[in-house]
Amino acid sequence: MNFIKRITNVFLNKTTFSNAYWQELKSEQGGFSVSMPGTPEYKKHIVNTSSGMLDLHEYSLNRPDIAFSASYCDYPIEVVKRTTKQIMLNNVRDGVIAGMHGRLLSELIIEMKGHSGRQLHAEISSGAGIMEGRIYIVENRLYQISVATGKQNAFSTDIGRYLDSFKL
Repeated sequence: MNFIKRITNVFLNKTTFSNAYWQELKSEQGGFSVSMPGTPEYKKHIVNTSSGMLDLHEYSLNRPDIAFSASYCDYPIEVVKRTTKQIMLNNVRDGVIAGMHGRLLSELIIEMKGHSGRQLHAEISSGAGIMEGRIYIVENRLYQISVATGKQNAFSTDIGRYLDSFKL
């Protein structure tokens, strides 16, 4: 995924965005909203997964030292019916970590409006930075939101602000 490649280029500066920069993104098609410190770029990717080719809709905002991403894709209904949401979340988690050549540092089982999710904290590519993210399964739709940054920004309030702004 392009986002995973971009996160290895994140510089190690400390950044906090003022309230003036934060904007709410509402994706009617995606059925979610999230706030980012600027206007994100939208891209549609076709990704090859063990479940077949999927359309991944991604909104990303990249700054020199921090990158924000919100994406969703729809799995075929028959794929969702033949497995559990927990197995799907495990597979997505493993794919995200492997794709960034990272190491999972912690994971929480979470939910939003009764929908299963995970919160991930990972080290990127041999310590190049950190990634904080959340993934949710809603019916057959997978949502992924994440922030990648250098270790100096690991405790930035912007990370929590971004992740907490995600709404279904």
